[in-house]
Order: sequence, then C-alpha cells, then structure tokens
Amino acid sequence: MKKIKNLIFSQIYKQIYNIIENIIMIITLIFFFFLIKKNFKYHYNTNVEYNNFFE
Repeated sequence: MKKIKNLIFSQIYKQIYNIIENIIMIITLIFFFFLIKKNFKYHYNTNVEYNNFFE
C-alpha cells in the first residue's frame, strides 16, 4: 500500500514539475517575442527616418 501511495505521489510531482517547466518556457518565449517585436519596431522606425532623410 505504501509503495503504491509513493508511486502515485511521485507521478503527481512529476506532472506538477512538467507543468511548471512548460509555464516557465511559455513565459520566456513571450518575453523574447516582445523583445524581438520591440527591436523590430525600432529598426523599422529608423529605416523610415533614413528614407525621409534621403528624399
């Protein structure tokens, strides 16, 4: 009985750990996405300014 209980608990802990890992991964992905978006916007704006400058 104790072995079965330990098995179940270890499974639950593994599941929780996997979920937490996935959440952390998603958060980092969103963070990087926003960083890239911000940088892209910045580069795009500088390109527009350059084009206006050369006209």
